[in-house]
Amino acid sequence: MTLAPLKPVRKAYVYMVKRGHLLVHEHVDYPDMPLALPGGTLEKGEFPTLGAWRECLEETGLSGGFGNLRFIGKDVHVHPRPRQKMDRWFFLSFPKVQLPDSWESWEMTPSDWHEPVHIRWFWVPLSQLPDRSWTRVLRRHIARHDLV
Repeated sequence: MTLAPLKPVRKAYVYMVKRGHLLVHEHVDYPDMPLALPGGTLEKGEFPTLGAWRECLEETGLSGGFGNLRFIGKDVHVHPRPRQKMDRWFFLSFPKVQLPDSWESWEMTPSDWHEPVHIRWFWVPLSQLPDRSWTRVLRRHIARHDLV
């Protein structure tokens, strides 16, 4: 049996940090799904920085105030199901406006879903990051720059 080749996918994510906490979200209608960052699939030809900014706007439901996005790393993550090779760019942001402690939003045009996605946003302490593949780049950055 021959496996199908891996589909290349490009994604960009934002580590939004305020007062030692990271912005994450959970899917309201899918509570078994793991926590996630703002970000997602880049559109064809889209620069990672612009895609990360667009995804933040679309997913959070906010109109901005995220601060400058600073590139801090890239990795490759392979998903066996579906068979994908994801090139992932990660950006660090410190919000320039006061963001709520928690809120809910709807992402109306998700690329990985067939329907709008109901999202709950909240902050987790950097000292208690979940054990997820997307925390690797941030953990390295924290160790190098003593963010906690």
